[in-house]
Amino acid sequence: MNQKCNCGRGTAWRRWCVAMLACLWALASSPTFAQTLRWAARGDVESMDPHAVAETTTMGVAALIHDSLVERDRDQRIVPGLATNW
Repeated sequence: MNQKCNCGRGTAWRRWCVAMLACLWALASSPTFAQTLRWAARGDVESMDPHAVAETTTMGVAALIHDSLVERDRDQRIVPGLATNW
């Protein structure tokens, strides 16, 4: 009897593909770890435009989102933020 062995390159490739598909299926069906973020402040943000309002809460939120050209260091000296020179 002259039978060919099925343990060659094609079988290994199929096993690898099946293993990868099983891993992808397991990752896709696993629950996500997203959670709700609750944030509290003393007031409401009046605008997301950093130039629209000069109110403390709005300016605080804008500072968390937008970078400035210059900043202050521990000694209150002006140091570059986004600016590289002036």
